[in-house]
Amino acid sequence: MLSVTLKTKSAERGVKGAVLRGKSPRLLSVDAIDIEAPLGKDLLYLRNKDVPGVIGQVGTILGKHNINIGDFSLGRDETSGGQIREAIAVVHVDSAVSEAVLLELRKMDAVKEARAIRLF
Repeated sequence: MLSVTLKTKSAERGVKGAVLRGKSPRLLSVDAIDIEAPLGKDLLYLRNKDVPGVIGQVGTILGKHNINIGDFSLGRDETSGGQIREAIAVVHVDSAVSEAVLLELRKMDAVKEARAIRLF
């Protein structure tokens, strides 16, 4: 397992990952939120409120822009304390996610962050 922490003056972010079976890179956690997400060429990273309807809205937006989902992995902060929990999604898609799609995703009430990631 590889763990990376990035500290700035305003925030600290941490990720953990591993390679399984010799050829399958996986993201295992982001900021202490557990997730098991395969890593591929084009990814969509979302950080959102853990409320109903988010997955459906994301799928609808991606479908409208003809972006096919190969894998949709979820993780959420399991601590509640009476507050709305935070969730993350890593969506492996078959094509690049444009800035127009990101802008539309960011307009969703529950979405706090939406980023396109291209690996390899």
